[in-house]
Amino acid sequence: MNILSGDSIKVVRVGRVSIKTEPRGTFIKLHNTIEPNKLSSLLSKLHLPKIDNILIKNINKHQGKWIKISDEIINSNGYFELITSPDGLIGRIVYYPAIGNGTDMTVDDIYNELISKHHVSPKYIDKSAIQTAIQKPGIPQVVARGIPPIHGKNAYIRVIPEEKKVVPSLKKGKIDWHEISSLIYVDEGDIVIEKIPPTKGKPGRDIFDREIPPIPGKDIELQSVIGEGLKVEGNKVIATTSGILTKEEGKYKVEEVYIVDGDLDYEVGNIKNVKHVEVRGSVLPGFSIEAKGNVIIRGTLDNGYIIAGGNVYIEGIATGDKDGYIKAGGFVYAREFIEMTVEAGGSVYSNGGFRHSDILSGENIIAVNTRAIAVGGNLMARKYIYAPIVGNMHGTRTEVHAGYIEDLKEKLQTIKEQMEQWSSSIEKAIENLKKTNSPNMKQLLMSKINSARDKLRNFEKEKKQLEETIRKASSYAIYIAKEAHPGSVFKLAGWYTYKPREKINTCVLRLVDGNLKPDKWTRPPFKVKIPVAKIKKK
Repeated sequence: MNILSGDSIKVVRVGRVSIKTEPRGTFIKLHNTIEPNKLSSLLSKLHLPKIDNILIKNINKHQGKWIKISDEIINSNGYFELITSPDGLIGRIVYYPAIGNGTDMTVDDIYNELISKHHVSPKYIDKSAIQTAIQKPGIPQVVARGIPPIHGKNAYIRVIPEEKKVVPSLKKGKIDWHEISSLIYVDEGDIVIEKIPPTKGKPGRDIFDREIPPIPGKDIELQSVIGEGLKVEGNKVIATTSGILTKEEGKYKVEEVYIVDGDLDYEVGNIKNVKHVEVRGSVLPGFSIEAKGNVIIRGTLDNGYIIAGGNVYIEGIATGDKDGYIKAGGFVYAREFIEMTVEAGGSVYSNGGFRHSDILSGENIIAVNTRAIAVGGNLMARKYIYAPIVGNMHGTRTEVHAGYIEDLKEKLQTIKEQMEQWSSSIEKAIENLKKTNSPNMKQLLMSKINSARDKLRNFEKEKKQLEETIRKASSYAIYIAKEAHPGSVFKLAGWYTYKPREKINTCVLRLVDGNLKPDKWTRPPFKVKIPVAKIKKK
């Protein structure tokens, strides 16, 4: 912005520099330190004479004071520079004001020159921004903006069963796998995946009104994201078999489910070497199921035998007559357990409770019905136990053990002994290595040492995990939602025992002042909810 003082003195300021012309010559004043090369460049743009380094140092040294740079009165007209972004979408101008008796440019002057000389399209020019550039000389101001292109969107896939919650079909309804184990069941012929094609995008225009092409979205080759049990038809993926939709290493595939459309009996026989099993009836006495994944029984389990790598869900009662057995890597649920032995890596759930059964859970044991009873047998959970009623008025012995680690203590001791044996083996191998001169023997011994060290590291990792589990054991608790009777024996972490001499009501048995005893009721730190199979009518 120009500042006039008197008839013969004219002062303008550009950034950190002010320029003054008067009858004695041309002067500049520095308001802040500026690098010599930048000062020289600015003076050149203002059409002022080039000055030597000594004078530049003097100007920087005497900031705030007028320093003469020429005996002549320099006169130059105002002008601007146009700076465009590499993509041509942004146009900036730097305005350099008139010096001395030169003529400044007006908004219209700059506007017209942008169009006529620089070929900027008038529809992208902002006149108010030009005014700002004139008022702030030396500072770049955006005065023109084009229309940026809208780049295309990449293709993506929709997994339809996840959105529509497709579930395994039954004769009279559907079972919601999501409520059980978050698995997705598909039938042969189902559209499983749909590809949403990429878009081309929309072109933009730069400030010169030239078209800027968009970057089109990238496509997906459907064949590269599918595996067994699926086929591509156009932009869709179709299931070629019924089963569970899974994703491994970036590829979708259908894992088959063995379906028994009725009871598991002599017509079917024992089931082995399958991934997942669904029995739409009951498992009759003496029959067994072995599956790598999940087992679902719509009816009852009557003195049967189940081993599953995943979850076991039994809609009816699981009764064993002391010979029934369930082992699962995940959770186990039955409406009620009667004289059953259960080993689960996850939690064990029941609606009606546990009667004369031995239950070992890698997480929690939960009976949710307000009338559910745990009587007789042993309930052993790595973490918490939740039961409305424990024991009965007849004093039937019922052991309830939270933070169960008795078997882990034995396992830990075994690991320690094995670690000692492997350490000793390594030491002996090292001694033999020092004694031998045979290259082949040295190579053999080094191989044995490295192998032994790997085993030792694995044992050490397992040992730390067991020690951590054992350390946490005493922090868990037993939730008595309604009542517990004498004859019940409550244990925590293998060290603490509580035997009620009379009936106790709603409470939490936890460690208080170093003893296991009833404490006031608090909300449990887990969901008291059974992973129910919901039936949906067709």
